[in-house]
Amino acid sequence: MQGTVGDDAVAKVELTLIGSTGKSATQEVCIDTGFDGELVLPSSLIESLGMLATGTGQAHLADGTVIDVYEFVTHVQWHGQAMPVLVLQSTDVSLMGMALMEGSRLTMAVVPGGGILIEPLDETYS
Repeated sequence: MQGTVGDDAVAKVELTLIGSTGKSATQEVCIDTGFDGELVLPSSLIESLGMLATGTGQAHLADGTVIDVYEFVTHVQWHGQAMPVLVLQSTDVSLMGMALMEGSRLTMAVVPGGGILIEPLDETYS
């Protein structure tokens, strides 16, 4: 998977999401290395893909605030396979966290227009 670092130093990649009905969509997400979950997606996308609600949870924000969030399950194309992921609902933010990238190597050139590469780790790292 490849992406680009923007002029604002935000690292972005596109993910293919597969909803519970089989409908799919491509969504640009920001890589957030401070987020220990899998995905945060906007409610409009969650609704359009018919993601299955699993309940509620709490999110700890960078400023120390704790908020209640709705949780959903969907699938994402990851390293060539459809993988189930836990999604936290937001109003308008799309974030990819460290839990989704577990078992992967993330390489970024952190300059405007710099490349991003996310690839599976080989067996020497297991």
